[in-house]
Amino acid sequence: MSVIHRRCLPAKIQREGEVLVRIRTAARAVIVKDEELLVLRRTGVQGEFFVLPGGGQHHGESIQDTLIREVLEEVSVEVKIEQMLFINEFIAKRDSKFPELEPDVHQIDFSFLCSITSPHEAKVGPVPDVHQVGIAWIPLCEITDYNKHPEHDLNFIMGAPSRRALAQWISNRESFQTPVWIEG
Repeated sequence: MSVIHRRCLPAKIQREGEVLVRIRTAARAVIVKDEELLVLRRTGVQGEFFVLPGGGQHHGESIQDTLIREVLEEVSVEVKIEQMLFINEFIAKRDSKFPELEPDVHQIDFSFLCSITSPHEAKVGPVPDVHQVGIAWIPLCEITDYNKHPEHDLNFIMGAPSRRALAQWISNRESFQTPVWIEG
């Protein structure tokens, strides 16, 4: 049996008359420094948007190793995983915000609070995502206050359920109960 390693495998894989539907698992890093959240700036069909650093899990790789590898590739820093914050399930056929996605896309994201352990600053990494155009630090207050900062709210690809979970964590860091399951 051969294993295909690609950044984005199709949601449907044809094999001798049968269709195998793939559920993609991914790890995301919530990295906060000086009350700002580190995000990737990406471009797509709907313009520029933001996404948490991280990406897809390879076969045989732990979700923690996935996160450490992806953050290093995308933003050139090493991280320590502190705790899991939330789990977000995305099923494209239920969400019309992203019409460019195949309706069979099904992804589960595990988002972890991380701290930077590298001595240098975050920057676009050696293996950025295909549509990554930079990084940004967004003030936490702009994530929790949706109406005052619609440019971040409307273009934040995490989607409303994940943003709400992140906002809850930001507002109640000491008493936040983790992990939180989000169906979006």
